[in-house]
Amino acid sequence: MVSEAGDGVGALDRVRAFRPDVVVLDLMMPVMDGWTFAAECRRINTDRDVPIIAISAMFELQGAAGALRALGVRACLSKPFDVGDILSLVAAVV
Repeated sequence: MVSEAGDGVGALDRVRAFRPDVVVLDLMMPVMDGWTFAAECRRINTDRDVPIIAISAMFELQGAAGALRALGVRACLSKPFDVGDILSLVAAVV
């Protein structure tokens, strides 16, 4: 099952209600950005390590990978990407 949200606050609500196997996260979301979402997701899911894959059109995404890993992000993917790329990452982290 796939569940989606239009912003970071809605995404946190989905994580609380849905308890996903993986989160695919855009770092540039309205209301709450992906960085804040990742930190909050870790805070509310202390009993379960939900894998997070960050996607972004950010120019320096790979340079930010270390900081994202500190927030619990398992993989980063730059936009644009092929569907096969995201499917491979999901399979690798789940």
